Amino acid sequence: MNKTNIAEMLLVHGADPNLGCPFDVTALQKACERCNPHLVNMILHCGVNWKKERWLKKFVTGTNITCNSEINEHLYYWRTNVMDLQHLTRLAIRRILYENLAEKLNCLHIPQKLKGYILLSDIRTDNFDMTK
Repeated sequence: MNKTNIAEMLLVHGADPNLGCPFDVTALQKACERCNPHLVNMILHCGVNWKKERWLKKFVTGTNITCNSEINEHLYYWRTNVMDLQHLTRLAIRRILYENLAEKLNCLHIPQKLKGYILLSDIRTDNFDMTK
């Protein structure tokens, strides 16, 4: 298991993507620096506090942030588009349940497909089912 898989697992289980380090470096910034488009996409789907992403201020002008065009496209899309209600609902549920997300979801009487969506099944790379 590599660092990307560990980061993905933490995000799926409800880790806060907005936690930074004492040096004001965010998870999104690190994922961009390491040119990891999948991890950037995962972090964006988990809800980014754009106010904490001070390093992205110049991106609004249309300049490229990274040498990776896929990452630049993700950042531009998320920065310029309004999120749909489905995604906002996923974020709200993830923020309310927060830690031990999969365990808490198992206690809820909602369809498995909805549990999987909340656990990012539509963008994960793993093959395990965490809702059972």
